[in-house]
Amino acid sequence: MDVSVRCNRASSGGVVVDDCGTEIISRGVCWSTNQNPTLLDNYTVDSCGTGEFYSDMLFLFADTKYYVRAYATSSEGTSYGEQKSFVTLKDEDGTINGYEYVDLGLPSGVKWATCNVGAFSPEEYGYHYAWGETEPKEEYYFDNCSTMDLYSAEISGDEQYDVARKKWGSSWRMPTLEETEELFLLCECEYTTYNGVVGNKVTGPNGNHIFLPAAGYKVWDMHSLCGEKGYYWSGGSNYLRTFGCKMSFGTTGYLWLYDVYRYEGMTIRPVTD
Repeated sequence: MDVSVRCNRASSGGVVVDDCGTEIISRGVCWSTNQNPTLLDNYTVDSCGTGEFYSDMLFLFADTKYYVRAYATSSEGTSYGEQKSFVTLKDEDGTINGYEYVDLGLPSGVKWATCNVGAFSPEEYGYHYAWGETEPKEEYYFDNCSTMDLYSAEISGDEQYDVARKKWGSSWRMPTLEETEELFLLCECEYTTYNGVVGNKVTGPNGNHIFLPAAGYKVWDMHSLCGEKGYYWSGGSNYLRTFGCKMSFGTTGYLWLYDVYRYEGMTIRPVTD
């Protein structure tokens, strides 16, 4: 199939015509900046069985050449389709690697993204992450958090632990504790709705604003306070282990900062210099 391309994402797919008598247990596309991508690279899982499918490739870098192949896996192994290549679109003004930012007029000069990691519009929740982890999970427990004993009070800009830097690349990163405090102290907040989604409109000293959806948080196997409150990790903490500092808001719209256990799943709003 053809590839539909944007700055930071693309779509492609394929058709499984015949299963040759063995059940197709997974199918999708795999992609890489190297030729002949496999399941050892980035890949999607798009249902199973025969027929046509279409998949989204996310977290791509702008103005970059990629290679993509469809695949189908059965009990006999994995087969790959014809390789295609594409180049993602270049950045436009107000974007970095295809992700938009807003200058709120803050003294630090830091600019805030218009959407969360995993989202492509301001009202989408995106993914939830444990502090310092770079992949979302089905369940969020103390025992399955890899950073509970990480001896660090700041991970902003560290690709190993900063999901914004790893997924969005370039200068994108999680906000530091000081940058989150700046937002907390110098911006006006309004609990409102945007495109039918409840959240917090945060307006900077220059009158520009961002929208933070009330995506709730995840703990154990539960998604709590979704559509009521917002919880956003900073890259900082007041402690060297166990805790990370989050920014939260409720129906008053007022932002709060405090430390909580790192294993809880929360959303990420990146920043850039």
